[in-house]
This record gives sequence, C-alpha cells and structure tokens, in this order.
Amino acid sequence: MATPPLDRLTAFMATLPAGLASFPTCQGKASLFRIANELQPVVDVPDDVPAHLRPYFQCALPASQWVPELDYVLFSIAMADLHGWDNEGMRVFWRRVMTHINNSAMYGLLFKFLSARMLVTTVASRWSSFHLGTSCSAVRTGKDLEITLGYPRGLFPELIVHGYLGVFDALASHARFFKGDAQLLGFDDVEARYLMRDLE
Repeated sequence: MATPPLDRLTAFMATLPAGLASFPTCQGKASLFRIANELQPVVDVPDDVPAHLRPYFQCALPASQWVPELDYVLFSIAMADLHGWDNEGMRVFWRRVMTHINNSAMYGLLFKFLSARMLVTTVASRWSSFHLGTSCSAVRTGKDLEITLGYPRGLFPELIVHGYLGVFDALASHARFFKGDAQLLGFDDVEARYLMRDLE
C-alpha cells in the first residue's frame, strides 16, 4: 500500500524560522507521545518521516520527561498526514487523547468534581503540567469559560489549533459543571481562543 505523502508536514517545516532548532524554550511532556501511540499506533513508519521524529512513534521515554514542543507539533502533523486527518479528524483524535487523560486515576476525579470557580484556574495550571514556553489562561464569561492559548509566532498552525479544540471539548464533556461542548472562537499566529459553553 502506498504511503500518504507528508505534504502538510513538509509545508510546515518550511515555515520554521530556525528549522528544527526553532522554539527552543517550548517544551512538552513525553506522556503525550505515549498516549497518542497507544490510541493510534503507526506500525510501519515511512522512510520520509524526519529521522529525529521516528523514535517518537515507538516512544519509550519516561512519561515525565520534557521534550521539544515543536517535536510534538511535527509528530501530530505527521500523524494527520499518515492517517488522512483534516481539521475535524485532528480534533477527534486529540479529543480521544484528552479523554484518555480524563479517565486516568491521576486527573479524572480532579477535573470531574472541581467547582466552576476552581475549574477556571485549574485549566491553566494543568496546562503548565504538560507544557512550558506556551501559555493558557481562562476566564468566566457569563455561564461559559473562555480559554486563550498563547504561543510563539508560528508554533501552532491551524491543524494544531483545531487539535486543541478537541482537548477542550473533551474537558467540557468530562466536567460535570458543563452541559455543552467547546468551540473555536478564532486564532492567529500567536494566539487561539476557545469557549467551553454552558457552565452551571
């Protein structure tokens, strides 16, 4: 069977300001690779996947180890190319990743039973448990929760922004204080805004 071309990965890599050395202060936890591989394994990694990304498809790193955030972005785009995901497909996949985290012993009860007030601050603090060099803030807007992701210019392309919509959608579905879901309000090169709707 022919391997799908890595068109979006190639195009994104061409935009990086310093190539694979771009965004050195941005880090993410290796646990994200482990969960992604568990949910959607790639058995045969194509030869045209960049050499430094190939080990992530059989991630054996400790879950708590920090790795370049750019590597997780590149890995995610490669996954989308290999599996043929569009923005919606990426949203669905990252929703599955976050649902896996929500169902874990460590985080499941934390998110499910927080008060509405505490959820505002916890969303941001949980972000910093998995990411460094990017930001996440949340504010109440009536019965909703508006979330803003901040990132260096160009680190999160459109496909990744839609992936995080799946993350917040999963969180909205898991938390008992929400009756709705999440939506993407807008994004640009340095910021993405989301709404978790119908906070009780």
